[in-house]
Amino acid sequence: LSPIPPPGSPFAQPLKFAYHMTALTFADMPGETATARGVQHHLDPVTEVDRPDNGDIAAVWTKGAKRLEADLFIDCTGFRSMLLQQTLKVAFVPFGENLFNDSAVVFPTPRPEQVAPQTVSTALRNGWAWTIPLYNRLGTGYVYCSKYLSKDQAEQELRTFLGKFLGQARLEDAQARHLGIRVGKHERTWVKNCVGIGLSSGFIEPLESTGLQIVQSEVDLLTQTLKGRNDYTVADMAVYNASIKKLLSVIRDFLVCHFALTSREDTPYWKDVKYTTKISESLME
Repeated sequence: LSPIPPPGSPFAQPLKFAYHMTALTFADMPGETATARGVQHHLDPVTEVDRPDNGDIAAVWTKGAKRLEADLFIDCTGFRSMLLQQTLKVAFVPFGENLFNDSAVVFPTPRPEQVAPQTVSTALRNGWAWTIPLYNRLGTGYVYCSKYLSKDQAEQELRTFLGKFLGQARLEDAQARHLGIRVGKHERTWVKNCVGIGLSSGFIEPLESTGLQIVQSEVDLLTQTLKGRNDYTVADMAVYNASIKKLLSVIRDFLVCHFALTSREDTPYWKDVKYTTKISESLME
């Protein structure tokens, strides 16, 4: 069923809704669209970066010994931030004082016959768990702070939680994946002729699932800034950096509200979240 009413329906006014999607499958779609329009796609890890005396990036070398030159480079190497951080040495500003969670354990499980039509987020002892229904599986995981429990403890806590409504039998063959999360942003995301997009620019606590929205906002702003041009000015870069900094700061403050305003105090984690979370000046106002 579509959430969009048919034309002529008494409910045919704009509705606000969201879709659950498999991120990897979604990523294939713009790739297919781009290559159909003439974009060359080289799927090969970048191993080296060439920089001339002016400090720009001249080219990248791939594992297959291919040298790729460009006027502008998009760093989409994830948390590695190979161009923005490793090559251009742009400082990373962590949000650990504002948002405590720095780890996750993930369990993709078979989807039950009956599922809720929305994401369910549940507070656990040292963080929170998500349950996201997809057609082919149920996405589940636990975002937590490693200061308060180990990987094994986090996995066991999640298994116990999921077993209560999925049944332990469904989890027997489920293989856990453990992930480190780097929450924060780089001081600038457009430096020289390199723009960090997505995890390379920064990452915010995933409670409100803002990751794809942030990527889309960064891409939109970059294309609006270039406006079909191949050149850009220092002013263009400054406006872009200020806009992305504000976007990430606003999302950070919004997420801090979820934690800092809690009434929960039954574990050391929640006590610290309630009483020691740093509130930014913008949120304090």
